[in-house]
Amino acid sequence: YYPPQNFGMVEEDLYRSSAPTSVNFPFLDTLKLKTIIYLSPDDPSDKLYQFCEEQHIAVIRPTEDVTTQSKLMTLPEEAVIQSLDTLLDSRHYPVLVSCQLGRHKTGMVIGCLRKLQGWSLSSIFAEYQRYAGKTRVQNEQFIELFDRDLVLIPRESPAVWFTRLRETQHWIVESKQSSKQEQEQQQKEEGVEKGDRTGEKQYKERPNKGKREEVGRKEVSVPQGVGKGKIAELVEKKKGINVMEEEAGEESKWSLHPQRPLSTTASNAQYSTGADCDSDTKR
Repeated sequence: YYPPQNFGMVEEDLYRSSAPTSVNFPFLDTLKLKTIIYLSPDDPSDKLYQFCEEQHIAVIRPTEDVTTQSKLMTLPEEAVIQSLDTLLDSRHYPVLVSCQLGRHKTGMVIGCLRKLQGWSLSSIFAEYQRYAGKTRVQNEQFIELFDRDLVLIPRESPAVWFTRLRETQHWIVESKQSSKQEQEQQQKEEGVEKGDRTGEKQYKERPNKGKREEVGRKEVSVPQGVGKGKIAELVEKKKGINVMEEEAGEESKWSLHPQRPLSTTASNAQYSTGADCDSDTKR
């Protein structure tokens, strides 16, 4: 069995490749295909048509009615949307997406599909380059600017992989919300415990009870409605009172201490005065 060139599995029962030839028909028979999306503007070969009729495979050509497609290097937006609508419907599975070489046009459709799946642009472009070999800037810009809201998701029979993707995304959203709620509840509990530990040190503004500002180990009571400048003035005044109290305490200490001796100069002067008195007496 020989698979077509650039063959690859995109999702479960979803494949991509170049245009199949007669050598690839035995391999395609093992895939049990129901639909082939052919994106090339040229008509498929007669052998491919014959094989599809024998195997009851539907051939969908989104670019069949586009007359200017042969002059363009990219797919029109209508063709991409039609292809994605087919890929999201499970009634068409298994599906093969193909173009002449399985590179750029197939890469555009698969890239827009990856965007529906929530892939990052770097991952989408890496997959595109892996199959195309070289990039086309206009194709990458098309994928980047493609509007996902243009694609209608079938309600009755969506693709199996898409249903699983939606369930996974819904579970992720719910888990994030629950974890966020748990975190908020934990923060509230920690805040209550912290408030109990700090007690009066935790700042709380209460009506008709004023504000308090710490100065060292003492507190200054400030009436409510007093501005910051007045608060600073009161704080400085309180500091001045504290300094005056400390100086008064120091003076009281010195008053209890015995009188200090006079300086050497003063004592010498006293002695000299006494000597002069004695000399005057003798005279």
